[in-house]
Amino acid sequence: MKKLASKGLLMSALICGNVLWGGTTVLADEVQEYELDEMVVTATRTAQENIKVPAQVNVITAEDIKKRNVLTITDALKSIPGLYDARVGGMSDTANGIQLRGFGEESVLVLYDGMPMNDGYTAKVAWSAISIDNVERIEVVQGAASSLYGGRAVGGVINIISKDSDKDTAHVYANYGSDNTWKRGVNFTKKLDDKWSLGFGYENRRTDGYDRKPVFLYDSKAETTHANTELATGANSTIRNDGRPVQIIGTPGKQASKDDNFNFKLKHKFNDKQSLTYKYSRDKFKSFSNDAKTYMRDSSGNPIYKGYIQLPNGKYLDFNESDFTDSINYKKVDIHA
Repeated sequence: MKKLASKGLLMSALICGNVLWGGTTVLADEVQEYELDEMVVTATRTAQENIKVPAQVNVITAEDIKKRNVLTITDALKSIPGLYDARVGGMSDTANGIQLRGFGEESVLVLYDGMPMNDGYTAKVAWSAISIDNVERIEVVQGAASSLYGGRAVGGVINIISKDSDKDTAHVYANYGSDNTWKRGVNFTKKLDDKWSLGFGYENRRTDGYDRKPVFLYDSKAETTHANTELATGANSTIRNDGRPVQIIGTPGKQASKDDNFNFKLKHKFNDKQSLTYKYSRDKFKSFSNDAKTYMRDSSGNPIYKGYIQLPNGKYLDFNESDFTDSINYKKVDIHA
């Protein structure tokens, strides 16, 4: 990035060249190009050069997102120092869990084109509601910004800025990964005339997921009698992080998900400095487990989902099919701005 000092050296070189060549300025055939300092708006709510902003600001651009081939907004945010993403299950994870300098989502203001995304009741953010392909840049301000943005911005501000609709663009894409993971969609923008422009986007994300948690029974729940009739073997004895002994008997299966995201934007430009934009986004998300597995076997070696375990102390643990099931999560988000 060329700084002002570099430009000063360039002017000095041109002046010296003018003197040495007897008053005739000699210019090279190629056009010199200069990259201006990166401009940010989130830290002070006005456009300023990043180097002059009195705050720690990190910027993720659309080019960064493309190079890293990320699938979700939180995947993109992982590259920010001091930001922790607890959504380790990827795009099928239903957990809310970014932390910025130790502050949770309830203390970090998340904006989408300047509009708050934190839920009014829980303060959590529906991260899947924003299509990663429709993002132009993400500005992350670390540190208190409550004087500018209110009490929610104790730990910082994350401002997600969508792509503008002032240019004619069209983008159709499809990405495939392991565990039958798909991301596919279409985005286009159209400048209708000098005043009106519109944009449209649709993205579908889905994955079969992977086995991410076990089914276990606490030894402390053991009884002196058992209700089920089939004695089972195959349980794995271990101790949890909290020090409680458990019997691992299987897994509820892979954490799969399906996600459909739609966005629409209509913009009217009054002049070079004033415009009015209506934006609508809808996201329909479903997360579920399938293909449950049992480690338990009957006396003939066949897998079973109902029976009982006898512990070394002589007590019994019953297990049933319901132990291998997991919750199904639905989420539908509609955003008007």
